[in-house]
Amino acid sequence: TNLFIEKVLMSNQDVDFDTRLMLETVVRDLNDKDILTQWQRFTEASDNHSASAEAKNLLNLLVKKISY
Repeated sequence: TNLFIEKVLMSNQDVDFDTRLMLETVVRDLNDKDILTQWQRFTEASDNHSASAEAKNLLNLLVKKISY
């Protein structure tokens, strides 16, 4: 969650390939189908508005998962 916030939400620039690859590896290593599915929705968003909405959904899901 902190990594996503730091590397994506708080970044002042586009996420580069290496950062995206690192984040995707972390997401896959979680072995959580829901988080992986939401990550894919975020990364496959067709425009900035959709990406922003999917990023919020991903962050919400991550927070919910660590709250349990």
